[in-house]
Amino acid sequence: MLSMMREHATSWIIKILLGIIVLVFVFSFGYSSFQNRGNRLAVVNGETISRNTFERMYKNVYDYNREKFGDSFDYDLLRQNVFDDLVDNVLLLQHARDLGMQVTEDELVQDIAQTQVFQTSSGQFDPKRYEYILSRSGVTSKDYEAEKARNMLSTKIRSYLMAMAQVSDEEARQWYNWDAKQVSMKYVLFEPSTFTDVVATEDQIQAYYDAHSADYETLPMAKVSYLYFNPKDFLKEVSIPQEEIELFYDDNLDSYYEDQQVHARHILISLAKDAPEEKVAEALKKAQEIEAKAKAGEDFAELAKEFSDGPTAKNGGDLGSFPRGRMVKPFEDAAFALNAGEISDPVRTDFGFHIIKVEEIKEARTKELSEVEDSIRSKLAADVALDEAYNAAEAAFDNLLSDMDMAKAAADAGVELKTTDYFTEQGPAGVANPQEMADEVFDMYKDSFSDVLQFDDGFYIIWMLDKKPAIIPELEEVKAKVAADVKKEVMAQAAIDKAAEFLEEVKGGKSMEDAAAAYNVTVKNTGFFKRGGYIPDLGDEPAVASAAFLADAANPYPDAPVEGVKGVFVTCVLEEKYPEADGFADQKESIKQRLLWGKRSRVLEDTLDVLRERGEVKQVIPVI
Repeated sequence: MLSMMREHATSWIIKILLGIIVLVFVFSFGYSSFQNRGNRLAVVNGETISRNTFERMYKNVYDYNREKFGDSFDYDLLRQNVFDDLVDNVLLLQHARDLGMQVTEDELVQDIAQTQVFQTSSGQFDPKRYEYILSRSGVTSKDYEAEKARNMLSTKIRSYLMAMAQVSDEEARQWYNWDAKQVSMKYVLFEPSTFTDVVATEDQIQAYYDAHSADYETLPMAKVSYLYFNPKDFLKEVSIPQEEIELFYDDNLDSYYEDQQVHARHILISLAKDAPEEKVAEALKKAQEIEAKAKAGEDFAELAKEFSDGPTAKNGGDLGSFPRGRMVKPFEDAAFALNAGEISDPVRTDFGFHIIKVEEIKEARTKELSEVEDSIRSKLAADVALDEAYNAAEAAFDNLLSDMDMAKAAADAGVELKTTDYFTEQGPAGVANPQEMADEVFDMYKDSFSDVLQFDDGFYIIWMLDKKPAIIPELEEVKAKVAADVKKEVMAQAAIDKAAEFLEEVKGGKSMEDAAAAYNVTVKNTGFFKRGGYIPDLGDEPAVASAAFLADAANPYPDAPVEGVKGVFVTCVLEEKYPEADGFADQKESIKQRLLWGKRSRVLEDTLDVLRERGEVKQVIPVI
């Protein structure tokens, strides 16, 4: 299929610098050509998905999620999602063929030729590189091209389906009105904490404990003794000879090299990256006027304090010293082109226009030994002290192996034997690295001791004294806590019940103000607020905001009291306000684009729903 490329190729030398490029195309949709390499996992309308294909794709998705999210995702759900995606892609490919879609040879050739990994440094497709990379990856060109064509067809059918989605001006306008709508309301709040006269009965306590006993499960706990060897304690015995300092300096000269730096000040006239021409001209004129003042001899630092929009204005625009690569390129180029004392013309960056003054140029140099001698001595001493602390810990560990006596090992080592209180998996108090210690301790058995462990602050040897497993205590042990929880629940229910009575009265025709007096609550007005936004005087109350936007002038009350963050609310919408029509024109295109993405997803999903319903998917092997 790619013979035309191979026949007209020019010779070249394949250069491998650090390894082999591994192709991952098969993991994008991979199956079909490779299905004979594994057992059947599923059959979709007669077409097989292999278990090997699924496992390859799952590994890629798993590795990506593991790197991005750690362990905070559901692996079983991930496996199911990968399986569903494979099935959906087969259904879409079959639908594409039913519609007569195909990937032509010219399309395939062009796509592969434009793949950067198969190109020379000059951007030309090289068939020798193509064949070499495929062979090193264990893939034949026939398999690769077949799989590539499938991937391209999958992209083509998805693009075709999503292109069906359209958003009219009227839809965009409706969304604009919906999104920018504001309401004002009045409300009363029934706070559970005010219902202090409720009592938790014995039956309620018992029933609540029976239903929620797992909530009172204790945490596993441990108690340990440990020896701690702090490297800082060994520093006073360490002396570093001058010749070692000099040797270290000579061996690490590169680390003491400093690039050329400039010490500069600047005055920023802020300007948006995409500002219209008239704003650009206005900002440039202002910058040129300030430049003229500076070059005429006015104090640059004072000009910066008066005119600069940058955060360094209060410091006279002082940026300190910086090497190349620290600032944005246009700024850097201008600064390093100036001599000490010179002032630049206005320089445009994404932040606006800058006038730059170079105060000093520091040439590239290697620091003298005298400048770094103390820091080298401290580093070498710390390294020696670390070794000494480790040696002392190892000697104590050897004593412990022979005597099994922590107190004796501590006395022989000249360190204190410390004992913790019982602690949870968050670690004990009184140590610098409680979590590190806990991670080690909870894998130990009672009456066992650890190896020499290195934490951030030194070396430890730990003896496990006791472990307590997690248990669900008897009711009597946690009765006070259960009773408090029951009372809190009863108070919350009392607030809901009172709010429901209040709502019934106002829906029956009584004004909120008249009803409020009898219930000892206050009617308050919010003023206008937007959908999902901050409610004046209430703050973030999503349930209350949602209820307000479900109501309208004809039905201003919610169907039931609203359980919010601060308590239970009864709300009444007073007024609705829609945005000015003039503002729609400026936002129309961005709104249409936003809605279009959602519509495209729905069109694709709706098509898949139909294909799933009509198709036959037989899963041979479970994926979970």
